[in-house]
Amino acid sequence: MQRYNIAYMSTDHALNELFVTISRKYFLNLHDEYILGPEGLPHVTLCQFHAPNNDCAITAFKTFTANSDLAITIQKFRLRAGSLANAGKFIADVMVDKSQGLIDKQKECYAHLLQTDIKPLTPSETYSPHITVARLPQLINTPLGIEEEIPTHKTSIFKLVVGASTESGVLVKVLA
Repeated sequence: MQRYNIAYMSTDHALNELFVTISRKYFLNLHDEYILGPEGLPHVTLCQFHAPNNDCAITAFKTFTANSDLAITIQKFRLRAGSLANAGKFIADVMVDKSQGLIDKQKECYAHLLQTDIKPLTPSETYSPHITVARLPQLINTPLGIEEEIPTHKTSIFKLVVGASTESGVLVKVLA
């Protein structure tokens, strides 16, 4: 079974490139199988899940995507302990506003996957929306200058996508 991700990606190309640049500038030589760039795309996960193939994942996505665009506001950079698939690792991420619209969409996605006999891997109870910029094998001090590069309180339109992911949750390819 392949891992998939229903996620939001910014429609602002410059913002996506900024997250890739930050990821590679500060974490390229420190990461643990999660880095943005050719190896991964910046996104805000709604739900990760396993499916037998791309067609099954795309079908589950296409029956869910009504009213998919959402305005998401960037908050701040943080370093934190990983959980679930990233337990025992540390995550460098950019928090986004946990708006009611985003929370509702995550719960809707979770329920939709259950209704289509797919087990969601992203529980609604602990949902913490963010954009991962790198996964690290150990905790480090916040790199100097990184916080100034994050466009805090910037709102951008994000488009809902489904894509193939690694077992670590790296979105590697958009399918639809």
